[in-house]
Amino acid sequence: RGEEKPRAPHMAPDYAYGYSPLRSEVHPGSEDDARAREPDAAAPTAADEKEMWCIGPEDPAAGLPTRLWPDGDCAPEMREAQEAYFHAMEALSDRLLALFARALRLEDPAWFSQFNRRHASALRAINYPALDRELLP
Repeated sequence: RGEEKPRAPHMAPDYAYGYSPLRSEVHPGSEDDARAREPDAAAPTAADEKEMWCIGPEDPAAGLPTRLWPDGDCAPEMREAQEAYFHAMEALSDRLLALFARALRLEDPAWFSQFNRRHASALRAINYPALDRELLP
């Protein structure tokens, strides 16, 4: 469609979140996997037909990275919406874990929350564009 995309942090071995360009991801463990995650890498031979923006948990005090966002003033409403939704899902998971604790008759209803502080959840916004070629079987 010819639209110029804002510069965004790419997913990398040391940062598992960010932008993943169209046809840059392959199934984990495949030969193309590590190479395809490098910025400006050539498209892998059997890549996923999607592009993705992904955020994860943020808690520098717990060793989790600060979220990286696209340069400039790109879609601030997207950032606000994604952060609000991510925090709402964290709160929901805490509520569900408290219900599990109650169902198990644990003394402390927050007992499971200790295991929910350093999770590796991700919120992904994925675009599957119309195909412009036949896919490999």
